[in-house]
Order: sequence, then structure tokens, then C-alpha cells
Amino acid sequence: MESPGTRRIALNKDGLIASETFTQYPSPYVLHPEDATKGALALTFDDGPDPIYTPQVLNVLEKHHVPATFFVIGEHADRYPGIVRRCWNDGCEIGNHTFTHPNILRVSDLRAKLEINATQRTIESIIGHSSRLFRAPYGEGDSNAEGQNGDLLRILQKMGYVIVDMGINRWTGCNLRWTNEG
Repeated sequence: MESPGTRRIALNKDGLIASETFTQYPSPYVLHPEDATKGALALTFDDGPDPIYTPQVLNVLEKHHVPATFFVIGEHADRYPGIVRRCWNDGCEIGNHTFTHPNILRVSDLRAKLEINATQRTIESIIGHSSRLFRAPYGEGDSNAEGQNGDLLRILQKMGYVIVDMGINRWTGCNLRWTNEG
């Protein structure tokens, strides 16, 4: 069963998050292909926000009352916080897609953690909420991939992330607000 978790945050004088304490960790639904409703899909977008294309996508989604998940690159989110806020305010989910979009399997564990943490903090400072959704750049590290992704999967698991694969019917889990709203 999904639980949103609770936390306390302290803001600094600029209104940015200075610290946080989780009093109860969130726990996501874990979805598997056999659990999916026939014909249902999750609409996701990676690599934004983009100042030209993301607002256009949001306009179409709003017109058709369709939610989506945006996996943001931290440095882009930092550059265009208003677009990230609009995604969130329009009812979309925000996911972590690293800070500089490296091939996550080709960087050190320390760099991977820094990339993920920097993006997490950027997301939190913009929308006031954390995200536990992660998608690796280039699809590297997808849960069904073979080989060197074991270390990355362990790192992400310890950090509390749910990995959302790029392939259809290859989800390891996802906690999307709209799945519970009918």
C-alpha cells in the first residue's frame, strides 16, 4: 500500500529549504506489467524542462486533461524553475533525471549520488516536495538491463528511489498521483 510519508522542513531567510527531516518515509506502489490495467499507460517526458517545448506539451496535456510525469535534468530545472512549478501545479509528477545527464553507469558511485542528490534538492526547492521517481539518462541502468547496473540499483534503493524504466511493460514501480484518482 502506498504511503506519502511525512517530513519537516526548515527554510532559510531566502525561502529555500535549509534542512529536512523525514518522520515517516514514503513508500510507493510497486507496479508490474501484470498489474496494469489493459490499455492504460503512463505518459512520461525526459530531459526538460525546455523553455520552448515543455510549455507547448503542457498546453496540450491541459487541453485534454491528461497528466504526465516529467523527468527533469537538475541544471535545466534550476534554469527554468517556473516551468517545473507549472508542471507540478498542472497535476503532473516530477521525477529525477540527474543534474547534468551523464551516462550514469560510466560515472563513479560518488558522482552518481551527487547528480541525484543535486537534482533532488533542486526539485524540492522549486516545488516544496521531494520526488522518489528516478529514470536514468539514456535508459542506462533500467531494472531489466543486464550487467553493471547492479551497483546503481543498490545505490538508488538505498536512497529510496523507485526506478521508472523507459520501456513499455518494464516498470519496476511508480508512485503517480493520478493512478489513485480513478
